[in-house]
Amino acid sequence: MTTSRGSGCLQGVELTMRDGVRVAVVEPRESAARAAGQARRGPFAAAPTCLALMGFGGWLDSFELQRFVQLSRRLGARIVVPETPGLGQIATRLTRRERGALLAGDYGVLARRMLAAAAHALPADERVHLLGYSMGASIAAAMAACAPDHFVSLGLVEPVGFRRWNPATLLRAVAVEDAAMDGYLAETYTVPGAVAPTDRVIGADPPVRNETDQLLLSSSLCWGRTRAVLGRVARQSPRLPVMIAHGDISTLSPLSDVDALVERLRDAGLEVQDAVLPGGHGLWHSLPRVERLANEIEMFWKTAR
Repeated sequence: MTTSRGSGCLQGVELTMRDGVRVAVVEPRESAARAAGQARRGPFAAAPTCLALMGFGGWLDSFELQRFVQLSRRLGARIVVPETPGLGQIATRLTRRERGALLAGDYGVLARRMLAAAAHALPADERVHLLGYSMGASIAAAMAACAPDHFVSLGLVEPVGFRRWNPATLLRAVAVEDAAMDGYLAETYTVPGAVAPTDRVIGADPPVRNETDQLLLSSSLCWGRTRAVLGRVARQSPRLPVMIAHGDISTLSPLSDVDALVERLRDAGLEVQDAVLPGGHGLWHSLPRVERLANEIEMFWKTAR
């Protein structure tokens, strides 16, 4: 295991490596924990913990981490973020079993390794919140299905893998969202101290990328198996609250498809909060819009206590 600590705008971020998975732990500021009215048994001991999963192409660079720093401070929460193998500052890769499962659209094998890698940073005596964005929503759902007793809530932000996709249709939808990305990034740059994505910083070292793993991780979304996984969650943990947060103009989480998913999950007995936000899939990349998302998460967590 290796450990390092963040600096500058990422002060309070600790990075470790476990079982071939890099894990970031973001601690809330003391002021945020106090503002939440939480009694402290030790450093941030009373703060809620959230296990968060990034979307496709996300890795633990300063651009991605600043979002979790913002959420941590806003929510007064300790946020644990395992990095998806196959992309990062150092070379990591999927295992043979994970690759085989992804060929059939199954994120479960990968989810179990990522959960095990993050376990050292999760409280042993209480359940934690689970949050996933985009592809990370599929991984989060798989985690909830394979370890239902670990979690007190499940938040899915702009899920993609809950419906079947023709690969060409998925690529066209991604292209639409990519065309709007500059607008979301411009909103982020209005926040003092915000940083740009690494691939937009001149002279920055690019991440180490395993092309085979990246292809498998993205193409697995086309199977649309997350809906069935959520059905399994409903049977195993019928009292687990679920939030689906999505943009009102998203092409990757279309309103009609999300409405059908919400209705299906409610019919299965789950308590589902449907949070519609202004914007598309790229809202995750706008720090001001993440602030709005944090408001939805805060209200959702209150119902999950």
